[in-house]
Amino acid sequence: MSILPVPDRQILVRKASEDARQYVYRVIKTCILNLFLPPSRKLSEISLAKTLEVSRTPVHDTFFKLAREDLVDIYPKRGAYVSRIDPKRIEQSVWIKEEWIQKMWYIYTAEYYSAIKNQDTLNFA
Repeated sequence: MSILPVPDRQILVRKASEDARQYVYRVIKTCILNLFLPPSRKLSEISLAKTLEVSRTPVHDTFFKLAREDLVDIYPKRGAYVSRIDPKRIEQSVWIKEEWIQKMWYIYTAEYYSAIKNQDTLNFA
């Protein structure tokens, strides 16, 4: 069994433009955000490096980068773990998303009525 139980193996395909660090970061972050790596799961540098066919260094660096984003918890002499889901962060994210939706709705509505008033065509691409 792979340490990364992803339903779509395309996630694991390395893009030509990615160096090893970018590739490892993208894959591990995607797996965490999509809960392929569930909260509190221990992360093994060796296993992940072997699965992704890279050295341990990019994996090690990715753990610290993801720790700064609160996606990974690192405990000295115990290892790295996928961070638990923090309800306060979710609440904050939902609030931010709602604010963004309201602003976008206002912008699109304003553009729509402006276009009708000026008889222009709408371009929301």
